[in-house]
Amino acid sequence: MEYLEEKLSVEVFFHLFQAKGVDRDMWVTVSSHQGRTVFCPFTASYKDFKEFYIKVRLAEDSFPFYLDNHLAEKFSLYWNKRPVQCLGVEELSDRDADLVEFLFLNLKGGKVLTTSELLKWDSEKESVIDYLESKIPDCNTLSLKSFFKQRAEKEVSSSQVVKVEKGSEVSKPLERRRPVSLKRMRSEEASGKKVIDDAVFYKP
Repeated sequence: MEYLEEKLSVEVFFHLFQAKGVDRDMWVTVSSHQGRTVFCPFTASYKDFKEFYIKVRLAEDSFPFYLDNHLAEKFSLYWNKRPVQCLGVEELSDRDADLVEFLFLNLKGGKVLTTSELLKWDSEKESVIDYLESKIPDCNTLSLKSFFKQRAEKEVSSSQVVKVEKGSEVSKPLERRRPVSLKRMRSEEASGKKVIDDAVFYKP
């Protein structure tokens, strides 16, 4: 998304991926939805991957371990005490739906992106850009803007025409999609049962 100069929405992310295993209070698995694969696995085998991670906990009444002497973050905190098991997206906004369609138009024919190449973005940005331009040459900022423009023009031209009193006509725009809701799994504390809960997520 940085390459395309687009902000990644929570809805687009969970349209492509799902988070499972949250209710087990252990490792959370983030995997692609079937038929929506964008990246190939970083490695073919995940054996002994736990050896590369540590768990960090904050000691009570101590100076925040993630801040330096200037109160700047040493590293970002992304974990949550009660993570949500998100299984997918009910519906995308028009722009997000167009963005996903554009992405897969350029990834068709087995052009799945190599994760290890993309992870060089911060250190070797130019090499990542070269890789993307060779792998998906028609997937860039200019072509994306052109795609959005064509979709907007198509939506205007396909607006429904309705007749009103005195035989005059007005153009009625097509109805927009409803707000996005994500399907998530939560546990009922009282009964211990797992239920699907529809909730709207907002990006902070």
